[in-house]
Amino acid sequence: MSRIQRLPNSQPLDNPIDGRYYVWPVGFHVGLHLRDYWRLEQHRLGVTDFHYFADGTAHKNRMQGNDYVQSLMYRHGVPCFSCHDAHGTDNYADLIKPVASNQMCLECHAAGSPNGPYVATIEEHTHHKLGNPGSQCVSCHMPQIENQGVPGAFIHAHTFRFITPAMTEQYGIPNPYISCHKDKSNQWATKWLAR
Repeated sequence: MSRIQRLPNSQPLDNPIDGRYYVWPVGFHVGLHLRDYWRLEQHRLGVTDFHYFADGTAHKNRMQGNDYVQSLMYRHGVPCFSCHDAHGTDNYADLIKPVASNQMCLECHAAGSPNGPYVATIEEHTHHKLGNPGSQCVSCHMPQIENQGVPGAFIHAHTFRFITPAMTEQYGIPNPYISCHKDKSNQWATKWLAR
């Protein structure tokens, strides 16, 4: 498939630019209106295409903003810079705090918090011991949904929805159960989830 066919929805307002396609707002900088340089990718629910799974979850790099505006976090006014530092950090993905510690998530979502999870301990919520990769908030609520083509560089979902095995079967979105337990099936995950 040619690049033009694969990227028909790239959305800088002028595309191609000098015969090249771009997937970022060429010419935009702070102080300008992003809408003058960029429009969100269009998507038809029920269709998996180059940018989206059929439920509307993005699966390509630089699409996390499109995911985020679908999230409950966004609807409650939580900005991107609550988690990411635009000026850079030593943490993965320019996060304000290291992801492995759950510190950032637990500031608002500690056990017993009014924001959930509604359990006494994080272990009770995750069904994994602290320190285990399965006990990390992002493992289930921001799973790795696609590799960027660079070893170890994964794109994480930014909708914060829990992806069930049924969604995997219906839409093809990787769910956190079989992403971590690679030797298991969706049927196994569905039975585990029912417990």
